[in-house]
Amino acid sequence: DAAGRPTVVEAQRYNDSRGEILPWKVTSTAFGERGGVRMPVEGIGTWEFEEGEFDYVELRVTTVDYNVPSRY
Repeated sequence: DAAGRPTVVEAQRYNDSRGEILPWKVTSTAFGERGGVRMPVEGIGTWEFEEGEFDYVELRVTTVDYNVPSRY
């Protein structure tokens, strides 16, 4: 957007239900600050099918923890 914030992230992702790699995106719908960092805090995940777009998830970031020691 005009403020330089990331409003859309796009990728090619594997879709389990269709068994193929398809266009996918997350559109940021709100921005805020979490843990002292400005970031997208709400968004919508969308599959881009040939027959049209399918919004499948609404995302909301409520907290962020940084540098938490854990085993991978």
